[in-house]
Amino acid sequence: MQVRDQVLIFGDLQGRVALLPFCEISLKTANPKPYPTDPKTVGGHLKKRRYERGLRQKDVAALLKVNEFTVCGWENDKKATRP
Repeated sequence: MQVRDQVLIFGDLQGRVALLPFCEISLKTANPKPYPTDPKTVGGHLKKRRYERGLRQKDVAALLKVNEFTVCGWENDKKATRP
């Protein structure tokens, strides 16, 4: 961290970030949902419901008595679900 002319600089020359001490601007963006709003696959529906209920993949895996990597595979449509 360096201080130059009342501006704090973090990092090296290629990736530095300047923080202005008296800057009144704040940047805000709407966070995108981490799941599709209109899921088309079983994995998409599973992910949407998990997020809506505030569960982690580990929690869902424990409820279904499967490995959490299996739940991850289902949500990313890498593994087929069994009926």
